[in-house]
Amino acid sequence: MLVRGPWHQGRVVLLGDAVHATTPHLGQGAGMAIEDSVVLAEEIARAADPETAFTAFRNRRFERCRYIVEKSLAICNGQIGKGPPVARSSMIRRISRRRAAAMAFAFFRPTACNLKSAQAWRAAPAGSFRSGRACPKKISHIVLHSPNHQALVTWFCDVLGFKVSDWLGDFMCFLRCNSAHHRFAILPGPPCLNHVAYDMLTLDDMMRGAHRLKLKGIDIGWGPGRHTAGNNTFSYFVTPAGFVAEYTSELEEVDFETREATVHVPAPQVMDQWGIGTGGPQTLPHPHPNPGLFVAIEA
Repeated sequence: MLVRGPWHQGRVVLLGDAVHATTPHLGQGAGMAIEDSVVLAEEIARAADPETAFTAFRNRRFERCRYIVEKSLAICNGQIGKGPPVARSSMIRRISRRRAAAMAFAFFRPTACNLKSAQAWRAAPAGSFRSGRACPKKISHIVLHSPNHQALVTWFCDVLGFKVSDWLGDFMCFLRCNSAHHRFAILPGPPCLNHVAYDMLTLDDMMRGAHRLKLKGIDIGWGPGRHTAGNNTFSYFVTPAGFVAEYTSELEEVDFETREATVHVPAPQVMDQWGIGTGGPQTLPHPHPNPGLFVAIEA
């Protein structure tokens, strides 16, 4: 069911299954309702009046909702013999490759700052990522500082379902949410971003990418090298805005359910197995609260 007319009347607005119900075959109803809620909140926050907000909300959501409803109906008709057979798994993969409407979720962490997860992406064309192009293929991981990093690790595990892959001493924790060794890592310090790491297709691509940055006047701040925790290669750079970015490759794959955490004792060749690169953590910007990136939460 899809309501093709307005989704509101006066100050009453409908969302979720009330305006775009899917069949049970796709199982996307709850997720779509959450997306609706986020988009509606954004439009209410920016609009001068409810009419403008509700109209903008419907306009942003309609095409995505129409697509999901129609695909769920196609799966249903295929399974009851009223249309060509459609494999649910392949349909979900097709849906995931389409550009999604923006989704964002704000998490109020126990560590004095907000964490927001967002999605608004389009799958790259086939063949975009091939060795030799030396461009990042995706975000590999994010490292954060927290004034209570132990509590934040517990929160990631208990609330978001992450698992601990490794510790570096008692001060750096590597957290996984899938088969990648880590997607987040947590360090002590003020509530701020440490760095964002970008996954390069191969070690050669990481090195070629570093050369491309060098030609643009951006030298390696630390690296090249290979970490012990995660066994990934690295080269760190400081962006013009003063943030740290990392090119990385060959991040270790682990079993999400059974991996047992190792505590690595900090040492030069634990931080960098090769020991041939330039710089080190001490040569990168020191952590400080990032104005505008995180907003402190009053106790």
